[in-house]
Amino acid sequence: MPNAEHKFCVRHLHANFKKDFPGKVLKDAMWSAARAATKTSFDFHMDELKKLDVKAYEWLVKLDVRTWSRHAFNPRSKSDTLVNNIAESFNAWILEARDKPVLTMMEIIRVMLMQRLQTKRDHMRRYEGRVCPRIHKKLERIKSEVGHCISRWNGESKYEVDYIYGGRYVVDLNERTCDCGRWGLSGIPCFHAAAAIIEHGEQLETYVDIAYTKETFLSCYQWMVSPLPSHEQWPKTPYDPIKPPKFTKKVGKRKKVRKREAGDPVNAFRVNKKGTAIKCGNCFQWGHNQGTCKAPDSPNKKAY
Repeated sequence: MPNAEHKFCVRHLHANFKKDFPGKVLKDAMWSAARAATKTSFDFHMDELKKLDVKAYEWLVKLDVRTWSRHAFNPRSKSDTLVNNIAESFNAWILEARDKPVLTMMEIIRVMLMQRLQTKRDHMRRYEGRVCPRIHKKLERIKSEVGHCISRWNGESKYEVDYIYGGRYVVDLNERTCDCGRWGLSGIPCFHAAAAIIEHGEQLETYVDIAYTKETFLSCYQWMVSPLPSHEQWPKTPYDPIKPPKFTKKVGKRKKVRKREAGDPVNAFRVNKKGTAIKCGNCFQWGHNQGTCKAPDSPNKKAY
């Protein structure tokens, strides 16, 4: 897409980084540099990384900083996200369709999109707020931090905001910026800006970027996917039908989900027995289970 901003997923970037520079300390230093919303903060964390490992520092310096660190993102996009979770969510959403033939896959996705667009559009039409529901929840969380800030007005559009746990920031209500960098990047007032806005006697919703408003959401979802008849009623073409590629069945069960990389988060609700001691239910000795037990069957062994 012309003029589109290109970024790395920092999680995947770290997957390459840790091949040569493993360890939690280097990982935390890299992620701190990626999360930095100001040049000053970025330089500080990069200096810390350089003290830990010069080669790791040089590995990151070779990359275009605009593709992986928040402070260098273009504020025009109003996005400070560092990972591509939205793509992972879409892949999980179309899981049913991914292993189907091309036409079947496209038909399943078309129907899913047709229903989703209508559902989202209908839900937002009934919604009465000015900003989208999730943004409204974020603003409520931001308001809870305002009590930790002390605001001082300069008489025009600027405020000096002291954070009681450290730091002083200049907030410009006209320019919609804060020295912490977060407001300009995301389009959502940070809690320093929220303190200034409330002190000014205004609502936070009026200072949220237009990208997060109900009107913008509805304009994005105004387009509809048209229903289609079954393929028996599709127009005939003078061309021969396209033959599917030759399929070779592989050994084992076909996998739908992607292969997880080392370090990927696992299901928190699934018990992982890796690294735990195993006790045999037959001979009651440690180090193996009933399946590999070489002792004679015991009448007292556990039944499963």
